[in-house]
Amino acid sequence: MALLSASGHSGVVAGGRDTTLLLSIPPVVTHVAVESKEDALERGMSTKETAERLGVSRQTLRRMRRTGQGPAWYKVSIRELRYDRKDLEAWIKTRKAASR
Repeated sequence: MALLSASGHSGVVAGGRDTTLLLSIPPVVTHVAVESKEDALERGMSTKETAERLGVSRQTLRRMRRTGQGPAWYKVSIRELRYDRKDLEAWIKTRKAASR
């Protein structure tokens, strides 16, 4: 990240105080990764997507995850987790069989 003077000069005035205003300029994005439809289908589902698929709230899905009653999930990063589509569909089938 580059720091530039707003006025383009050193900012030092007669009193010896530095009055330079520094602006933070983010780097320019030169390329953007575009996800193909196949990648989008194969990637895991977010908590929101999974909750919508199950017809429950995100809070209910989180509670199911905490108590070990929900579908299998995996961590993508410290703050993000995903649900595998195939695992989710298999879990739904077991729930249908258990309710009969």
